Amino acid sequence: MNKQIREILKDQIRTAKAMADAEILKNPDDNGTCNFDRCLFKKESKWTYNEMSELFKECELNCSKHSAGWLSVDEIKGQAEKNTRWHKTFKYWLEEQGFECSMYYQMD
Repeated sequence: MNKQIREILKDQIRTAKAMADAEILKNPDDNGTCNFDRCLFKKESKWTYNEMSELFKECELNCSKHSAGWLSVDEIKGQAEKNTRWHKTFKYWLEEQGFECSMYYQMD
């Protein structure tokens, strides 16, 4: 992985995390249905899953392989709406930076 691009991506992931953390601090209510909602991040084709996983770890985030070419951001920030808001904010910020992201929704 190109070192310069890696540092840019790491900064963008850290910023997305800070934005998502700030969003749930604004409204700490956790009403709604318990869920396992997650942001999905499209892996860059030139990078391995291990490289991407290590990058997320350096940003103090957990991730796992979701499906072909996709990583699941495996952060648990609440039990219901709080968790969903965190992942949506994380996703939307990264999409604004040009990354391909999606959401995985699952109710418990």
